[in-house]
Amino acid sequence: MAARFEIVQDTGGKFLFQLRASDGSILLHSLASDSKLTAQNEVVQARTSLQDDARVVDHGGSNGHFVVVKSRSGAVIARSSTVPKAEELPGLRDRIRASSAGAPLVDLTKRPPQSKAS
Repeated sequence: MAARFEIVQDTGGKFLFQLRASDGSILLHSLASDSKLTAQNEVVQARTSLQDDARVVDHGGSNGHFVVVKSRSGAVIARSSTVPKAEELPGLRDRIRASSAGAPLVDLTKRPPQSKAS
């Protein structure tokens, strides 16, 4: 499987995007929103923000370390998966950037039509 951005729906019916690596792991996920269009627009914003080191911010503590991706205005767009050591963050950032470059957007909220009962 190639890396891709996915639009998904959580159990509460909210929409979000996730960046799935070629190995199937989720590298990055957005906050949940009421609108699928918002989640799609956040993918566009994330692609731009990932190119700017000032918008990719390291966070961490005793529960692990992660990266936050921010918009131009400073709002949080997405958060990465967690790694145990701060020393792993540069590799995680590189993996996210490499996976996001050219990754297609796939809408996983679409369902095939139900067949009608006769």
